[in-house]
Amino acid sequence: MLMANRVRRYSQHIYFRMRDRLIGGITHVATGDKLVALTFDDGPNPVFTPQILQVLAQYHAKATFFMIGEHVHRHSEIVRAVQAAGHAIGNHTYTHRRLAGCSLAQVRIELIECQRVLRVLLGEAYGRTGKLMRPPYGAYDTTTALFAKSQRYRMVLWSVSGEDWRHDDAGLVAQRIMAQTQPGSIVLLHDGWNTSRHSQFGDDLVADRAQTVLALTQVLPVLAGQGYQFVTMPELLAHEGVRVVRKRY
Repeated sequence: MLMANRVRRYSQHIYFRMRDRLIGGITHVATGDKLVALTFDDGPNPVFTPQILQVLAQYHAKATFFMIGEHVHRHSEIVRAVQAAGHAIGNHTYTHRRLAGCSLAQVRIELIECQRVLRVLLGEAYGRTGKLMRPPYGAYDTTTALFAKSQRYRMVLWSVSGEDWRHDDAGLVAQRIMAQTQPGSIVLLHDGWNTSRHSQFGDDLVADRAQTVLALTQVLPVLAGQGYQFVTMPELLAHEGVRVVRKRY
């Protein structure tokens, strides 16, 4: 029995390594240039997304916003503002449902519906530089990865997290980011909140992202002073040599 368990665990390990090597999410771009991709999940949010846009503009930084389709419906003017400012926009599903464990039909609905509302709103500009998606919570399985690939999405995860979902003070969020960032890093932050039927919350103003905004004002000048440039995911991916790292859930 013990030997059988070891063989099963080893087989699973090999399976996950092969899966993630072939179809896994992008966590880091191997580049010698000091390029960083800031990414924001769960928006657009009527209070905090505009504040983040102001801070990014102040420091001439570009970013990528992974948006929830339901929020896109409610705050279309903010989506257009993100696009007009030159930032990239990605698919974060329609309702923020955890995709790992979902059926193919459920995954399809989540991604296609979010894609539809973004395309209706943004037209041909959506996906012009490449289609990006991020699974909620970073959780995915083979069904998710294969369907995303079939739709020509590049699945983007992250290598650095400010862990702003913990609602820590801005200094701690900024410290986490600055301690981990290196050339080619993908940084995870949040401008919004999951407010769908898959969430315990019912109002997208419940989550206070003020500390995220304040953390940005600390991170951007320090990293810029170290020679870093803040680019969109399509710009970062232009520096290929993508390294895929397995994330455990």
